[in-house]
Amino acid sequence: MSGFTFFNAHSAIADVIDSIWDVDVPDEGLARSLAIKVLPSVAPTLCLHYRAAMDSGQRLNPGLCRQRGTGVQTRAVTVQPTGPIGAVNVHLRPQAASRLMGGCMEEFTDANIALSDIFGGLEVSLLEERIAEAETAAERVHCVQSFLHEQIGENRVRCDSRSRRIPAAPRAKPFDSAPRGDSRYKRAAVRAPFSSESWNKSKAICTYRAPE
Repeated sequence: MSGFTFFNAHSAIADVIDSIWDVDVPDEGLARSLAIKVLPSVAPTLCLHYRAAMDSGQRLNPGLCRQRGTGVQTRAVTVQPTGPIGAVNVHLRPQAASRLMGGCMEEFTDANIALSDIFGGLEVSLLEERIAEAETAAERVHCVQSFLHEQIGENRVRCDSRSRRIPAAPRAKPFDSAPRGDSRYKRAAVRAPFSSESWNKSKAICTYRAPE
C-alpha cells in the first residue's frame, strides 16, 4: 500500500527505538475500507494519529484511540480507521522500552494506554500541535524523535495505579535546534536532540509503494 514511509532511528535514541514510520492515507473512502490486522509482537508500540482516530480491538481498553502506547501483543488485533489515516508509529526495542515507558511493562500487555497517562497531558498536547503543523513525513518523524529523546531523560510518573515514580536513565544532553522564537517549545522543553545537518543524513531509508 502506498503512503508508508520508513525512517532510521536517530543514533541518539537508536538503542531504544527499533523502527519508526509515517502512514499517510488522506482519502477517507479508501481509509474506511481498510481493516488493518496487527499481528502478535514482542515490540512495544507507540501510535500518534494526526488525523482521524482508530477503532482498536485490544483486549484491555478497546475502542477509539488517537495517541496510545501498547506493550507485548499476545494475539492478533484488528484496527479499523474511522476516517483519513495519518499516523507516526514507533516500535521500541523490548529490552529497552522501560527506559521510555516505565518499569511496569507487564501492565501494557494487550492494552491501549493513552500517551497522556505516560508522558503527561500538556507534553502530548504540544506534540500533537507540532505534528499537525508539520508539512512532510520527515518533519513529523523529526518531531516525534525529538520528543522521545527528551522523555528518555525525564523522571516521570509511570503507569501503575499508585503513581509510583520510576527512576529514568540519566538525561542525555540535547542539541538545542528548536526555533527560539516559538514559546511553545520553551514551555514544553521539547528540544531537538540533533542538528538539522545530522537529521538530513538520517532521513527516510525507503518508501513502500504498491506496484501499479
